[in-house]
Amino acid sequence: MAYSLGNRDFLLTYKQRYLAGLPIGLMYLFVFTVFSKEVGHTGLFGIDYDFIGYNFCIFYLLFHINSLYVSRNINLFLSYLFVSSILSKLYLGLELPPLFKQFIPTAVIFLVTYDFFVRSRNYALLFKIYITISYYTALFGLLQLGVKFFFGINLLTNYYALFIDSIAYEPSHYAALILPACVYSIFNYKKDKLRATVILLAMFGTFSVTSYVVMAVAIALIFLNPVYLLIVVPLLYYLYFYVFLSFDKFAYRQSGFDIYFEHRNLMKVKSGTTLSFLSNAEVARYTITKSPLLGSGLGGHEEMYYKFYSTQAFRMHYLFGLNAPSAHSLIIRVFSELGLAGGIFYLWFLMRNLILRGERNHRMISIACLTHFLCKFLKLGGYFDYGTPFFAMMYIFNFHDYVKTKRRV
Repeated sequence: MAYSLGNRDFLLTYKQRYLAGLPIGLMYLFVFTVFSKEVGHTGLFGIDYDFIGYNFCIFYLLFHINSLYVSRNINLFLSYLFVSSILSKLYLGLELPPLFKQFIPTAVIFLVTYDFFVRSRNYALLFKIYITISYYTALFGLLQLGVKFFFGINLLTNYYALFIDSIAYEPSHYAALILPACVYSIFNYKKDKLRATVILLAMFGTFSVTSYVVMAVAIALIFLNPVYLLIVVPLLYYLYFYVFLSFDKFAYRQSGFDIYFEHRNLMKVKSGTTLSFLSNAEVARYTITKSPLLGSGLGGHEEMYYKFYSTQAFRMHYLFGLNAPSAHSLIIRVFSELGLAGGIFYLWFLMRNLILRGERNHRMISIACLTHFLCKFLKLGGYFDYGTPFFAMMYIFNFHDYVKTKRRV
């Protein structure tokens, strides 16, 4: 199926609505699950439960259980995850319940996401809906910031700083949600300047350094010109050391890295973000030394975290255990729980499906989706939150459509 977003990329045409394989309302609800991690959050039997996203997947799966579209590759991948995790846990003597806690929702959400992409008949339409929802959450974020600044009232979230967090708990979380939409907006700024401007302002208003860095990398990939790299690299250097570090928040984080690499002592690191990254990276390195090929299995990072630090002074630190379940970032978690085999496969997946020199429409959606995973390189380690299954499928379907289009030419 050829890729097409239409002339005005933020608007759904009547033809697109008519040709959609599923009701448009259902498609909007499905795409909204990308954003529902925190707005739909509730506690259920000690589990962080997304009442909107998880319930959607459960009821969708039950409704289509007898006619579910399946992918041999996805089934093989999920089977490998389960079997390799069992072997890892038996080898390292780890508990099995954390495996099921991670594997069951991961399998359900990825299977449902694949089926939905197939039934929708047009993955580009799903991406357009994602852009539209990003726009409305960005509008809300700007309104939220204005109300917070002028009236001191928090809307929806309890984040008091004058950053935009919209429907997320933290600005950096929201930045990760709309970063692909932001990159896409840069591609298509002339087609709808108002909406693109709103999304860009909301992203910049998060003041997320991670997103700024990833966006700069995306811009360099978009133009793929050595001249741009010569401009971007010095610009990033200047912005980081002469702009970002002028803010106490960023300087505080940088000082944490400096202290750690000078003393190799986590106890001296005070920044929570820096400490979270470094302490979880140490666990991943320890796990790979114990089980190089397969890691600790799904859900194993947290147990290895407490095992690694059980005899170290760091266990007395007031931030001990910070982000231990998620490993802080997805790349740390993948190497820790899936070992070198999983880590290398993950990197291969990102490079294999990336389109840098193809037709413009395929290329822009490819780079936009890549930014989600680059963002998760630095922060956020969930396998199925903040739209990771959605962007993974979008990445795959876009690449396969690109290959088919090339063959037809």
